[in-house]
Amino acid sequence: MDKVEVGHAQRIIFEDVKRSPDGELESIVVSVELKDLVARREVAAHYGNGFDGLSKFFNDLVENWSGWRGIKSYVSLERDLRLEAEHTGSHINLSFDLHDPEFPGTWSVGGQLTLELGEELNQINNALNELMARTKPADIR
Repeated sequence: MDKVEVGHAQRIIFEDVKRSPDGELESIVVSVELKDLVARREVAAHYGNGFDGLSKFFNDLVENWSGWRGIKSYVSLERDLRLEAEHTGSHINLSFDLHDPEFPGTWSVGGQLTLELGEELNQINNALNELMARTKPADIR
């Protein structure tokens, strides 16, 4: 699994995972593709737990597919990626914001995607878990 696409005509793409020599996640490139705009940002992993928070965010959406009150959110280590999910009863509205925190106000891309409950959500969750699965370092011979 090289990348995970969330959405259709407009989408968020998770790809280009970088790992340390011991297999721990260091970063992932997040791209946002809108009608006439593409934005990319390398998002750093949390120290010691990689992207466990992102995995838990999508796992939670799957586990609570029948609904919840309020907004569920994920924010990356450097706060350059924010995801917010709201259950509408028939689907999930996934809002996103991707920006460069080193230069506030220089650029920010935000929007909203609609995710279907059931198979689409399960496929996204499984693909993200596979993409970000921790790997064991190769045996040294």
